[in-house]
Amino acid sequence: MTGFDDLFYPDNKNRKRRAEQLLTQCEDYSKHIDILNQEIENLLNSNETIKNLLKDIKKDNFKYKIYDIIPDLLSFGPIIDAILGADKRSKLQEAIRGLSKPRIELRYRKNTLEYNKQILNAILSEINRIKEKSKRNNWSNVKLADELADALDSAIEIAVETNKKNSRREALEELKRLDKSTDSWTKEDPSSDEFDKFVKELDAADPNYTFLNGVYKIVSVLDRHKGLDVKDGQLNSYELSTNVQLWNWNKSNGQWWEFSFDFKHQAYKIRSKLNLSAILAWNRGNNEQNVFVTKDTSKPEHYWILQIDTNYQFILKNKANPSLTLYLDNKNTQNGTNVRLELLKNDNDPYLQAQKFLIVSEIQEAHVVDTWLKSSGDADGKEYYHGLYFKNMEPDILSEVISYEIKINGNHLGNAMSERYNPSEDGRTKVNFFEYNAYAINHPVKGDKLQIWAVKKNHSTIKVIDTIIGN
Repeated sequence: MTGFDDLFYPDNKNRKRRAEQLLTQCEDYSKHIDILNQEIENLLNSNETIKNLLKDIKKDNFKYKIYDIIPDLLSFGPIIDAILGADKRSKLQEAIRGLSKPRIELRYRKNTLEYNKQILNAILSEINRIKEKSKRNNWSNVKLADELADALDSAIEIAVETNKKNSRREALEELKRLDKSTDSWTKEDPSSDEFDKFVKELDAADPNYTFLNGVYKIVSVLDRHKGLDVKDGQLNSYELSTNVQLWNWNKSNGQWWEFSFDFKHQAYKIRSKLNLSAILAWNRGNNEQNVFVTKDTSKPEHYWILQIDTNYQFILKNKANPSLTLYLDNKNTQNGTNVRLELLKNDNDPYLQAQKFLIVSEIQEAHVVDTWLKSSGDADGKEYYHGLYFKNMEPDILSEVISYEIKINGNHLGNAMSERYNPSEDGRTKVNFFEYNAYAINHPVKGDKLQIWAVKKNHSTIKVIDTIIGN
């Protein structure tokens, strides 16, 4: 470092140390990913039984290739040059920024591989248990095959329930906690808004979004007051089948859909809240492209692969033919418009909007600010707030929420989370900002950006509020 740089850019030592730290972490995560990939490969090759039981899952669904999503994320050459070369302020700043995004993705991929490995170990353990039981009881091959198939479904269900899969946003929060625990110099890391943008871009680059779990409405981006609707709000009693259409949002059970990710098939089942045995599907039998609700028999056309863009708008691809996606017929938004499948349009095709949907959680829909809780005025003339009340929520919805996570202007005030209050006598639910800033004096003020995530029983999170305080 030149004397000039040392005099005018005294933080260059910190910049270099931070860039080196980020690079080391990225390299460590990359090595860990390689090790996990090999361990997963060994598990999948450990016996023919698991290969046969998981024949519907490609090995690449369990593993991660380092360069498969965004290759330029991991082009470390120029970054290494910046760290090892002359300690110029701008180059070190570029290195810090250039490493921040891949660090999130690599941490997320490491977490995901660890999750996949836990699921596979649980499956293998159950397979070995069933095989031992078969030997003791002299089961026939047919009996063994049936028991193994049942055991696989049970093992996956239990393993998925007991092992949480972290999202990219959660990977980012883990990294922030890591930086805090190591007292890292983060003065020139990207802003909270930039980090949020990174997460959205990384999610959008992933061809299979897997983080929905619960009850949602499916809303057209062409008219956000209309959603997918079971025609006439009822099902044929025998086959549980009927057509699906677009209709004004009316909060009926025919417009709510339960999303559950099927690990074995690596795709979603989308069930109607009218009857959870009725499932959104491609009516494939007559070689047509119509979409309907029908009895769940786990055919490929009963599964959906979700792709998300940076605006968190979804494209729903049918697993039986992923080139076909959910589509509003003729880009029409009138009540009764038919819903069918259509080949995915190009980015510059105006009809692409007819293939994009917002998927809004029942929990998110229920969280509406009723009243802001204003603190006493201050000599600086600012309006301070210490909390809010949510409007009344249905007990079955509120019971799914165990706590809340709050950020003000992109940052935690202090405590990241606090347990949910029980509803007051009038049914409203209070959020006390004091509990999220360790009862410090730094209260939010009118005009601050407020984000609230509901933490569900399974410890997954869903954003329920993104607004300006006092609005």
